[in-house]
Amino acid sequence: MAALGLLGPTPVDTAAIRDLANDRQPYSVIRAALVVLQEWDAAANRDAFELAKGLASPHNAIRSLAYDILDRLQPSNPVDPDPKTTAVLRQFLTDVSIGIWDSPHMLPGVADEVIPRRTPTVAGWLKGLKSFSILATLEPASPSARRTMLYKVITGAKTIYVTFVVSPDGRVGDFGFTRD
Repeated sequence: MAALGLLGPTPVDTAAIRDLANDRQPYSVIRAALVVLQEWDAAANRDAFELAKGLASPHNAIRSLAYDILDRLQPSNPVDPDPKTTAVLRQFLTDVSIGIWDSPHMLPGVADEVIPRRTPTVAGWLKGLKSFSILATLEPASPSARRTMLYKVITGAKTIYVTFVVSPDGRVGDFGFTRD
């Protein structure tokens, strides 16, 4: 797919690649299709990215990529709608990076899952951190349920999409990530 993307768009190829952004394709095919459509003409393919926001994938990889592409189509200088939560999530990453098992920013049991397994990875992100920004908040149906928050981390030459599952009291109940 990436090689096809290098050839440049034709109406037939664009239509064929747009058709690959669906819930019947492997995740890697959907991601590759979205990247090609972005490179060819992101604005003209906005509807394909809007559709991809609704596609499920491990660690919300497809959804995060779609939100990121759509975010780039918006005017710059977006305002963080929830800076307090962003600060808590940033502190959660710091706590993970230095191995704080009893962090007040995570629910019980989360440390058992992420420390020490994710400690070096997250420490590496923070060492070269250039940007930590929200892409979307997926609001739950009930105010007592957990929110899913999608963030974009830019570190060095890497883009990492991070999914946080946040309890109503603001603590992290789960987190996952995927690299671009």
